[in-house]
Amino acid sequence: MKPPNLEPFLVKTLDELCCEARHQNFDLPVSRDTSVLGEPVMVGGCTIPNRLCVQPMEGCDAGASGVPGELTLRRYRRYAEGGFGLIWIEATAVDGLCRSNPRQLWLNPGNVKTFAEWGRDIKQAGRDRWGHDVVLILQLSHAGRIDSDETLDRLQETYVAAGCLAKEAGFDGVDVKACHGDLVAELLSAYKRPGRYGGSFENRTRFLCETTRKLREALGEPFLLASRLNASNGADPDASESVRVARAVRDAGAQLLNISDGKLSGSRAEDGKSPMEQFARLAEMTQIIQQAVPSIPVVGGGVSWFRHFLPNVAAGIVRQRGAALIGVGRAALAYPALAGDLLRTGRMEPDKCCITCSACIQLVKDGGTAGCPIMDGAIYGEEYRSRRHFALDNLRDEARRCLACEPAPCRAGCPTRIDVPAFLKAFADDDIGKAYEIIRKTNVLPEMCSHLCPVGRLCEGPCVTNTLAGNPIPIHDIQYAVCWDARHNGLTGVRVPQADTGKRIAIVGGGPAGIACAVILLERGHQVVVFERGSRLGGTPERLIRSSRFTGAAAEVEAILQPALREARLTLKFGCELGKELALEELRRDHDAVFLAAGVWGERSLGRPEGVLDGVTFLQKARAGEIEKVPSKVILLAGGDCAMDCAMVARELGARELTIVYAGALSEMHWHMPDSWFRTEGVNFMTQTRPMGYALEAGGKVSGLYVRMNQVVGPDKVPGTEYLMETGMVIEAMGLGIEKSLVEALEGCQFSEKGLVKTRGGASLSCGLSGVYAGGGLINGGAAVVQCIEEGMRAGCEIDDFLTP
Repeated sequence: MKPPNLEPFLVKTLDELCCEARHQNFDLPVSRDTSVLGEPVMVGGCTIPNRLCVQPMEGCDAGASGVPGELTLRRYRRYAEGGFGLIWIEATAVDGLCRSNPRQLWLNPGNVKTFAEWGRDIKQAGRDRWGHDVVLILQLSHAGRIDSDETLDRLQETYVAAGCLAKEAGFDGVDVKACHGDLVAELLSAYKRPGRYGGSFENRTRFLCETTRKLREALGEPFLLASRLNASNGADPDASESVRVARAVRDAGAQLLNISDGKLSGSRAEDGKSPMEQFARLAEMTQIIQQAVPSIPVVGGGVSWFRHFLPNVAAGIVRQRGAALIGVGRAALAYPALAGDLLRTGRMEPDKCCITCSACIQLVKDGGTAGCPIMDGAIYGEEYRSRRHFALDNLRDEARRCLACEPAPCRAGCPTRIDVPAFLKAFADDDIGKAYEIIRKTNVLPEMCSHLCPVGRLCEGPCVTNTLAGNPIPIHDIQYAVCWDARHNGLTGVRVPQADTGKRIAIVGGGPAGIACAVILLERGHQVVVFERGSRLGGTPERLIRSSRFTGAAAEVEAILQPALREARLTLKFGCELGKELALEELRRDHDAVFLAAGVWGERSLGRPEGVLDGVTFLQKARAGEIEKVPSKVILLAGGDCAMDCAMVARELGARELTIVYAGALSEMHWHMPDSWFRTEGVNFMTQTRPMGYALEAGGKVSGLYVRMNQVVGPDKVPGTEYLMETGMVIEAMGLGIEKSLVEALEGCQFSEKGLVKTRGGASLSCGLSGVYAGGGLINGGAAVVQCIEEGMRAGCEIDDFLTP
């Protein structure tokens, strides 16, 4: 992962900063006396306690209904506690259809009370810490595009309605956003647009000015009206039009302007301008506008790059009448207490300052929340790393490291033999559609595998770059990115041929093996009926895997099967269990072939007194929210594939002391996490330890586990001393088998010594009865998802061969 392209900040003193500015032909406004920043500012009938303002930086952490989320609440409470006099609330959509992202704030009649509570919380935080009322301005935003003049006419009323809701919620004012590519900013630059909202200056400013007038008429005094404007649009090099816009919106009723450039990023701009040169341009434009409209305050910005010299530059701007208020954006994310520290001590702490690395901006671009990964790393650091890791530009760089080996060890390590080098090349070439087709050719459920495959011992383990540099290409992360993009662009649906063979196949079990088999058969033109004992498809990944590890099974399966459901080639029947609602003989009679993929759900047990749960039940109840907390002491009897998920869920639900007991050696255990996890605080791991039975309280609840240690003497194991381990709960995850009722229902099938369904052998998945095949857990005891998918696909091909003479 590449670090940000950071412009070095080499100055150590204020004098060096001024010298550097002069070197770049700029007379930097500075003042050693920063007390002017603590002065109140009158706006309309409102008093802003000081000149420091938090700029509206979109946070992308609202709820689905538009209400502020936990991180939103935290961020603004910290600003108020940090001493800022004016907090300019980030872009808030005036309509649910015009949000810039699904997590943007949206004020509407259904959540106005929540916004009111939020506003009161912000004000109370400032009052408690500083004894003053913070002024809150809510930025009204529309991120969409509109062609019709009539729709724009109606949209003005939408802004007015949102403004009325903001007043009802207790905000001190609203801002009609006209910057950063928002709708109003686009209209201001609509030189070639026909109609009443484009072409002439009067037309281009019509929406902004008429909306501002209507807001003023509806809201009255002393409610504040503001607008955040772009300093220039490229066609206005001398700011003459910007001045005309500022005067027009002032005359329409605005009492406060906020000037934005949007280019200051702490690194050299695309046009080669340094951060100092970028700031100089913004400061010049802001001063021109402020002096053109001296009757109203203007907020100047772009000062974050100056670090702990920010107060000196800010004070210099104010004293030279370059702006009346100073807006702080990224610097506030990094250092929310900067206003209070400055007003109390006259300085900012250098070690707390924003380093203008733009990580906060990159985090939002990558789909994350807005925060400082550097200074607030405990909250945002992990998300930044995760988002950057999965960002397409970063993954393409990783894909380009592929050596295109032939023969490719990564391909050989994949049970479905995905052509890894080929799909990596297609992805690196920005052809996601082609990359997906290459993957799907041999794996019809690739998104699921990208989450659940034990990559360390499959494709990434033998990767040549892992051998040579200890840094394998993140094959599965790239596979996930490809599959996610393909699904969201409608590329994953099953390809149903127009011709119907008339053959009908029953599939028992809607897990990975069953779905994989269904896809193959549907694409060969057959009709498929899937019988599932539960209420949804996905099998173990959907029913048992903890949500913190994987939640996408249902979404992928639904997207894949939808075309077949739409064409009535696929029938889903839920609540149907073999041995209860279904009989194998009836399935064989009513269908041309049967594929058995019911899975293994019977957990081995020492007995089930109160306080003892099998792993399957524990995971199901935890996922459904029926278990929200576990005792502080938990023992896990391990050995099966679901043991790892049981361990993680138990820790997540409050097990402070988790002891994992396994009768064999670690090398024999089904566990796909690094061994370092067993050294996590609160985790104890006991191998060569055989569970013998339970100790019970008087009421019959488990209180302990009797275990016996195995000592290794030469090739033989001799039992050691038996002793009791105290516990509040035991989870049995020692391995799965076929349930007794299912065994009885599989009359005519043969079983192996391990109690699993026996197939003919070799590549065949026929289980001895004509037209009946088996795969997945029934034959492998619960192997990795990718193996189950491979068996399902292989069974589909074999069934098609059986049905096609």
